[in-house]
Amino acid sequence: MNKINLPSLLSSIDISADWVGLREVRETTTTRFVRDGKPQANAKETTHGIMVEVLADGQFGYYGTNRMDSGSISDSAKKALKQAKSAAKYAIHNFTEDARPPFTGKYCSDYKISMDAISPGELNQLLCEINNALKVSDKVISVNALARIVETTQHFVSSNGSDILQEFLLVTFDASATANEGSVFQTRTHGGLRGYSRQAGAEMFGDKKDILAIANRIGEESVELLTAEECPSGTMDIVLAPDQMMLQIHESVGHATEVDRILGDERNYAGWSFVKPDDFGKLQYGSQLMNITFDPTVTGEFASYGYDDGGLKAEKEYIV
Repeated sequence: MNKINLPSLLSSIDISADWVGLREVRETTTTRFVRDGKPQANAKETTHGIMVEVLADGQFGYYGTNRMDSGSISDSAKKALKQAKSAAKYAIHNFTEDARPPFTGKYCSDYKISMDAISPGELNQLLCEINNALKVSDKVISVNALARIVETTQHFVSSNGSDILQEFLLVTFDASATANEGSVFQTRTHGGLRGYSRQAGAEMFGDKKDILAIANRIGEESVELLTAEECPSGTMDIVLAPDQMMLQIHESVGHATEVDRILGDERNYAGWSFVKPDDFGKLQYGSQLMNITFDPTVTGEFASYGYDDGGLKAEKEYIV
């Protein structure tokens, strides 16, 4: 693909707006999936587009396009401007350019080994071997293993001087075993669905012996679950493993604090939230000892980044 001159495209936009930003995203996703020893997916796809963001009359408007010529970008900016002006009629808060302070910088995922170090054939072979390791007994009736690699390049420029380049390498490894005995079915995974996802490289698949041992353990635990006692009911102290903690935060904090749920806009689709608009800043959310933070500056996490989609520098934030 040809390299896009984003600053040049930005300078070609001629609209009456307080601020304009362009975010180019080029993303290649590779998916390899093996179920019950048979390859089910060997796919690679690339998407490429530009998001135009405009600030006018105190509101932001957006328009995305996969056409990279100056004429298409200018047309997209005009449509984003129209969106912003339409939103101004219903504004509950007016934004200024201060919401998009200028930053310049670079970010790159911290990885040790390039994904080029492992061939598609080698990766498929590893997934097949993982399937074999998951199948620890005849009670295991279905197994699968997944490898997904997402390579993303983002370039952001703005009318007030931002120029940010970010390169992400996101790798997911997933393994699952389902066991059956009589009317009981149990599934065990590697840290929950897509639970083992990192910004990393081929080192994620480097220790074959360790990976196969993990797969073997997952298979054994799926069988153990068939005869495991049900979780007791009642009030008690518990210790949550990381995969369950991740799910707990997602459900109890993430969904509950979604503004569209709080305002009731999602009530016919995903439900309400027990959090009310006037709870912000005063609701005691859990124990007084509990803090929940969002920190994209932590290295290696799936949500790590240097700058967000609006070009703001990553910072640790307290959610609770």
